This record gives sequence, structure tokens and C-alpha cells, in this order.
Amino acid sequence: MSVRIATIVKDEAHRYWGSALDAWATFADDVVVFDDGSTDETKEMAEDAGCDVFTLFDNKDMWGNEAPHRAALFAYAMGKSDPGDVVFWLDADMVPAKDPRKFFDVNGVNSFSFYLYDLWGQDSTGLRYRSDDWWRGHDYPRVWALRVPDGFSSVDYKWGTRGIHSGHIPESYFQQDLKN
Repeated sequence: MSVRIATIVKDEAHRYWGSALDAWATFADDVVVFDDGSTDETKEMAEDAGCDVFTLFDNKDMWGNEAPHRAALFAYAMGKSDPGDVVFWLDADMVPAKDPRKFFDVNGVNSFSFYLYDLWGQDSTGLRYRSDDWWRGHDYPRVWALRVPDGFSSVDYKWGTRGIHSGHIPESYFQQDLKN
């Protein structure tokens, strides 16, 4: 079983990208990076770290139109994985609270929920991660990782049309998973 990180990035080089790549290297076998037209060193940092970097040929900025890009990342990352591998969706400023590998070793489990932290730097209260009314990933676990099923085909899954912050996995994932 391999653990693959899948992420979408744009102009992350001067934020927390380096820290996230370092943290991910402690538990991931590889990282798939969808670069959304970065104009800084984000893509080069990913390539230097040995990541599999790709872009869409339409070069269309995803902001406000995130769902098709999430679907492309899902199809690419899951499609290049073997059955039984785990694909873990993270943003360029997200790290898990703990090393997740022991959870991925549990047989018969196909989706994994985690508490995650958005790296945002220190503020006047001493926080080094985002904590506000919009982001509470460290308070409530959500599904961030999936085991690749036998016979995976991305066309079996349906994505919502929500523009910004669409889910990291298809809205139909759990209905499809029940069929398998």
C-alpha cells in the first residue's frame, strides 16, 4: 500500500508550501500537485521535492470554478494509484495533527476522517494555525483520504457545481462506495 498526497496549488512559495512538503515527506510515498498557473517558485519547489506536477491544458484559473479542477485532481491521483493505495487530499497549507499511517493500515476501511490544521502563522494569541468561524478543521474531523477501490473509474463519480471550496472528494463518493 502506498500513500499519495493530492493537492492543488497556486502561488504558495512564500506561504507554507515548504513546511507542508516537509511534513508530508514524513508519511507520504509521493505527492501529486495540480499547479493552477503559479507565477512564483511553487511549481519549482514541488519539482525539486520530487512531486508529480501537472497542469490543465486550458490554463483556466480555478478561483470561483474549483469543482472541475478538484475532479481532474481526483481522476489523476486515483487513476495513477493501485487498488488498496490511499490518496490523501490536502491543501498547500494543511498538515494532519498526527502521522496518519497507522490508520491506513486498518483492513476493510475505505475512507478516513482527520483533524487537520491550516498553517497560518502566529497571531497575537500565539496561534500558529487558522482558527475562525470559517475554518474549524482542527475541531471537526472530515474525510480527507480514500482507499482506491478495485476497478476504479473516475466517470463513476459525480461532482457538485459549488464554485469555491468545493469538496475534496466527489459528492457521490459514499453512494458509489456502497455499490462496490
